[in-house]
Amino acid sequence: MEIYEYMKRAQENDKEALEHIINVFEPKVKYSLRMVPSEYREDLEQELKVKLIEMILHYDFTSTPTFTEYMKAKYGHEIK
Repeated sequence: MEIYEYMKRAQENDKEALEHIINVFEPKVKYSLRMVPSEYREDLEQELKVKLIEMILHYDFTSTPTFTEYMKAKYGHEIK
């Protein structure tokens, strides 16, 4: 199953799907925390997970641009 499907399920209150997404991002969170002084890591890890959950639960699938729309917005024209 793709991350997209897990996000949709998480928005439908599927706790296992939400946990799966958090686990997918866990290595990146842990790696990023290595650049933070050790006394702040635990608190920051919790804050990052809260933010990740908020982003997952509030992600608007309907407003995501297509690749063509993105390129037009970024470069002012479609790629031909």
